[in-house]
Amino acid sequence: SCTRYINSAGKIGVVPNNMTLVERYENGVPVAVMDPVQCTVDSRDVMDNLEMIIEHPDEFIDNSELPIEKLFTKSNFPMHVLVGNMAHINPGNPLTPKINDNKTGQIVNYISLLTSIALSRFRDKIGEHVTLYMALPPIEAKFRQNQLSKLYSGNYTVKFVRYGDEATVNFTIDSVECFPESSAAVMSFLIGADGTPNENYQRYGNKRLMSVDIGASTTDIVIMENGAIVEKTGKTYKVGGNLVIEKVKDQLMTFFSDVRMSDAMTAVTEGRVRMGGSQYKEIGSIVDAAKREVAHKIAEDMDRYFSDIDMSMRDIDAIVVSGGGSMESSYVDNGEIRVTSSPMSKFLTEVLLEKYPAVDVVSHSDNPRMANAYGLFVRARLREVMEMKKAQMANTGSVQA
Repeated sequence: SCTRYINSAGKIGVVPNNMTLVERYENGVPVAVMDPVQCTVDSRDVMDNLEMIIEHPDEFIDNSELPIEKLFTKSNFPMHVLVGNMAHINPGNPLTPKINDNKTGQIVNYISLLTSIALSRFRDKIGEHVTLYMALPPIEAKFRQNQLSKLYSGNYTVKFVRYGDEATVNFTIDSVECFPESSAAVMSFLIGADGTPNENYQRYGNKRLMSVDIGASTTDIVIMENGAIVEKTGKTYKVGGNLVIEKVKDQLMTFFSDVRMSDAMTAVTEGRVRMGGSQYKEIGSIVDAAKREVAHKIAEDMDRYFSDIDMSMRDIDAIVVSGGGSMESSYVDNGEIRVTSSPMSKFLTEVLLEKYPAVDVVSHSDNPRMANAYGLFVRARLREVMEMKKAQMANTGSVQA
């Protein structure tokens, strides 16, 4: 999938998660090659030219308390990294996230968060000092929340190689806050970007909600009541939107012998397949069938989930479905959006209502892919408001004294 972010300037961004490290081996140890990559890119857009040299003088930390942490067991910096389009045209040794590893222990995710901040500094001119908010799978968020500031804090310099010496940004990560992905999604379901309760809050704010956040490779589930996580209800299951893509690819292979994964991804995103030239064929029924099959798999995991937490679906008032894996399939035809397959929430709703007709199942919004990012943005804004109120109270007290 991609890393999605929102910064303090209110700008939304997406960082591709395919990368290549430009390095060579000296005595069996990888060393960054600092010379620019020789290639031509027609576009001048920075997102098509993500070639960066990242330096971090604070890299050497005491990781004796984090024996499983992989990021700082060797010298990672400086890094010369290609991201997205640049990594695609200069493949080298590709890096992509691994489903079975913790997100915080993978260098590719570390590079993504640094790229998000660097782009926010370069394009959106945010401040140099950064408080980083992250959404992680529920179990990982629980066990990592006291470690992340130690891992990621410090000073960084990022040079955007293809834009000259003036395109260098410096920033300091002062602290890191993390939250379960599914709880962040619920936050943005109930609270608007301006920090005020929305219509969903009026209806569901005092209810017990189950958040089902369907990502590319995993589905995160958590139960929240009155805005707080119910203890021990955060779980992650290894099924997501990528499984839909795999099933569509399998079906397309019965018609075409040369189907690539990129073809299947486009087929799921748009609900059509290219036949050659400018000719396309809609395959909404195939995508529907794949989504329905995966919805049944998620529902099976949810049955196991309730057994694990010793609760019942009857204890739930509503289920909020979010995440990139829950999106509808569509494409633009002569300036108009043509929907070819309904979102995963529709199929999950159908499956769940067969078992539990009394439970509301609702899609997070018309942009479920950004649910977690918006939730983090809301949390950051609410924290700012609370800190301002504390400062005002402290000032008022000192004046009275």
